[in-house]
Amino acid sequence: MKLFFFEFKKLLSRRYLKFIIVLLLFINAFNIYENYDLFVTPELTLFGDEYGSYEHMRYEMQRSYFGEITQEKVNALTAHIEKAKKAQVETSNAPWNRGFFRVPGADRRAGEALMEELERLYTYDERIVAPLLEKNREFEETETSAYAARLAGRIKRIYSERRITEYYRVNEYRPLLEYKLSSLLALLICVYAASGLFAGEREAKMYALQKSTLFGVKRLFFIKLAVLAVFTAVLALVFYAEDFAVFSVCRRPSGLHMPLWSVNDIWGNYEYSPLGISVGGFLVLLWPVRSIGLFTASMFTVLLSVLLRRTITAFLSSLPCTAVLMALTMFTDGVFSYLRWFEPVTLLIYPRLAENFIVKNVADLPVFAHELAPVGCALLLAVLIALSFVLYKRRNAYA
Repeated sequence: MKLFFFEFKKLLSRRYLKFIIVLLLFINAFNIYENYDLFVTPELTLFGDEYGSYEHMRYEMQRSYFGEITQEKVNALTAHIEKAKKAQVETSNAPWNRGFFRVPGADRRAGEALMEELERLYTYDERIVAPLLEKNREFEETETSAYAARLAGRIKRIYSERRITEYYRVNEYRPLLEYKLSSLLALLICVYAASGLFAGEREAKMYALQKSTLFGVKRLFFIKLAVLAVFTAVLALVFYAEDFAVFSVCRRPSGLHMPLWSVNDIWGNYEYSPLGISVGGFLVLLWPVRSIGLFTASMFTVLLSVLLRRTITAFLSSLPCTAVLMALTMFTDGVFSYLRWFEPVTLLIYPRLAENFIVKNVADLPVFAHELAPVGCALLLAVLIALSFVLYKRRNAYA
């Protein structure tokens, strides 16, 4: 255990590492605030006020309808919209004090948008579940293979009991789920940290001392990997916690307990997501999934660190390697599509897999993409660890 803490302390003491982490955390927070704070629309010209005031009033209107979707709330909102329409005609959009906004036209538009969202949530089972189960029944009747039967059974179990009965600002979590810059910045830090994991020992002429330790090379190798794994998980937690905190301030979302399939806005939706989990549960799930992706991607740098003699060479060589890994996620056709299920960057964009209904036939078993990708990445991780260990032992034998 002492060796673990010693190696962890040594990793953190790498030159410029702490400064890089702080700098990239600042860049990440600044990017969220600048690009995901409030979306300005042409409607603002009607209000003659800052968009922050408009957004605050829109939030107050929405908050008054939080909770269970009831007929009383729908009737109240309908009456409010009709009152705003009447006032808009009578006063020609003059200021009024019977709504949330300064002009009735804004109340009408915001109310109609809210009504549309309430209707979309409340009719989820009619719009999505019922047609999907009907198509599934037809598929089950026309297809006779064992795979078709298993797939139809899975679809029934996943979708048959889905309902949405509450309204919250759950769509404001959508940018957080789709946000990718924090994963990229964390990956760059992991690559920088991993580049000196073994090349740094070679630069410091530490091989003779390593061979004299208890259990020798093998023990030290896996301790170093454990240190990198813990560092990666903690780093991912810090970045994703910052994402959640800054997005919560900027977007003011609510409804972590709402089901994932209730998220649906102009940027896309999770209505067909095969994951039966809450939004909060999915945000928690993203941490270990993305941590595995970061650690696996870092293992390519570890491999270079084992092979090369200098830390700076390992780092610079790992950058194009990382770029290639990211580019592989773009191959979706033909034989190259299977590379995605063994590619660690796929886990960094995990919401794409959980959002869509993507199923693969694996030995006549229907396996969804969000299930397949972590398994494939784990297999790649095992291969990279084994290969790195074999090369590390060989390099030490001739050191």
